[in-house]
Amino acid sequence: MFDYAVRNATVVDGTRRKPYQANIYISGDTIAEITTEEREASRGFDAAGLVAAPGFIDIHTHSDATFLSTPTHEGKLLGGVTFELAGQCGISLVPVTAQTRDENVYSITKPFLIEPTEAEFPAHDFAGYVKAVRERGISINFGSMVGHGSLRSCIGGYENRQMTDKELDAMCALLAEQLDQGALGVSFGLIYPPGSFCDTKEVVALARVAASRNKVLAVHMRNENARVFEALDEMIAVARETGVKLEISHLKLMGQAQWGRAQELLNKIDLARAQGVRIHADQYPYCASHSALKSCFPKWSTEGGTAGFLARLKDDATWAKITENGLPEMEARGGAARINVSSTNGLFPEIEGMSLPEVAGYLKLPLLDGIREALIRCNGTISCIYHSISRADMLTIMARRDVCAASDGRAYPLDAKLGKVHPRNSSTFVRFLRTVREERLMPIEDAVYKITALPATLLGLDDELGYLKVGHKANLTIFNAQTVTDTATYADPIRRPEGIEQVIVNGQVVLDRGVITEARPGKFYAR
Repeated sequence: MFDYAVRNATVVDGTRRKPYQANIYISGDTIAEITTEEREASRGFDAAGLVAAPGFIDIHTHSDATFLSTPTHEGKLLGGVTFELAGQCGISLVPVTAQTRDENVYSITKPFLIEPTEAEFPAHDFAGYVKAVRERGISINFGSMVGHGSLRSCIGGYENRQMTDKELDAMCALLAEQLDQGALGVSFGLIYPPGSFCDTKEVVALARVAASRNKVLAVHMRNENARVFEALDEMIAVARETGVKLEISHLKLMGQAQWGRAQELLNKIDLARAQGVRIHADQYPYCASHSALKSCFPKWSTEGGTAGFLARLKDDATWAKITENGLPEMEARGGAARINVSSTNGLFPEIEGMSLPEVAGYLKLPLLDGIREALIRCNGTISCIYHSISRADMLTIMARRDVCAASDGRAYPLDAKLGKVHPRNSSTFVRFLRTVREERLMPIEDAVYKITALPATLLGLDDELGYLKVGHKANLTIFNAQTVTDTATYADPIRRPEGIEQVIVNGQVVLDRGVITEARPGKFYAR
């Protein structure tokens, strides 16, 4: 007798095979049989009229600290996600030193309005991180990259300079250690300090370490607007020189000056792949991005971490230098009116949801002075939503079968009072499926492939994840293909998706008709 049965399902198995009708039988944490025959099982679910797919894989997230506050990963689980890959954009909880721990860990945990003590999160390296997550238990599967910014801060602090050869060797050794402890790759955030301070030589050196272990290099490129093609050229050159598996994070073109050029960007990727470069990309299905307001400021002004940036904001002479030419990066992203405050980490909630001109008006100050005052009140850290992406470009990229869907978000609890965060945090995959359905972008078997088998293969986890196959781990998302949809909006961003009926992780039901169970069968994939 089997432990569990999913009966009468329309099976979309991740292989791009046409959907077919079958029963899926589970023993322990493994898919034991897929057949049209009836078998006995202790428990079961009637999936008549529903799709049974491999559990959705979110290949780009920032849920590094979610396990500390929300072990269910509720915001993702309700959207059908059974695996998250965190540690992206150059930012990871580890490695840290005694000198960098407060800055690094707090920068990741503050969106959850928590500040864990050393006792609550004692890890300083990847092995310690894995241990901490496994001891607490989680509902879904999990893995993490190691962030270049975290590595760099351990060796060179938050200084705006190039690493010496000795320091670069130390950083490469530290990366090798973290990868050998189970990190699935290295991520770069080349617009965020301290990653933004590095040159291409540094990227190449670390890419060689990742390539030597056949791990992924994911990158938030140096630019996604006026110099996006130049930024892509840099990363293609790195991948060509080192042989690393390259994942371009949240592929997009920001700002109207770049709109209409998505196919040109994709052609550049296709040419590189034809020449032997191992390159893929991921994308979120929205026309707005989300990032720190600090990313609109000159690179030099962010040196020294949060404290250094805040000190420069408070100094009148330095502020005058920062803004002597305005904030060109803000204009390149669409201008102040297209930028809305999403979170102030609880320090200035009155402005959450406002555009930057509205913030300045609320403070009765000119635009730039209003931005300055708001940042000072928030200790230098404000998150914003940037409405700067063309829907046509977004759809052009989405229609590609070789581009994963990914949230670039965190698994917030749905009752969180955390500001006007991006709706992608909870709704990326249902919105993706709805958009594919309404725009008729591709058959459902291709859509499912993009969010299951493709990311599993890129990460080297396809021996267990990404497919509905006998012998694979029993991770399933069961949904109504005709009604699955998002309900979250920018004004009300943390709302339950609709159409996800059941989620199974490693053979255990973790979501049943909207109810999260007490099961914590999630596995930390450290390889």
